[in-house]
Amino acid sequence: MLDVWSDFLMGGAWGVWLAFYLERLYARQVTFINLSVFVLWGRSYKANWRLAKMLNVVLLSVFLFAASAVMGMWVGHWGYFILGWCLGHGVYALARLSASRHKIQHQHQHQHQQEQERHDKTRFHRRHKAHK
Repeated sequence: MLDVWSDFLMGGAWGVWLAFYLERLYARQVTFINLSVFVLWGRSYKANWRLAKMLNVVLLSVFLFAASAVMGMWVGHWGYFILGWCLGHGVYALARLSASRHKIQHQHQHQHQQEQERHDKTRFHRRHKAHK
């Protein structure tokens, strides 16, 4: 039973980490490789793009194959691992969704506060001009 729970928890951790990597780090990695190819190799745009794309696919494939080989040594119940993986990915997605909603709500409140301050300043200036 402990093996099942450890496989499930390991799958959950992998799901959260993979979602984080794909959302936050992979785009930066692609940008870094594209820029490096452009600076270091410096051929035509098409040749640079092809080499960078090939390097990105190779690096991602090597990473995923190595990760699956390492996990293959530890995981005994793949069904529970995959269930944990999906659940971990879902938890990460829900956390990001609630964080983005909170951020949007905070931005809306800040914008409303700025509009109110601008309106108050305008009203003050109108009153001040009327008294002159």
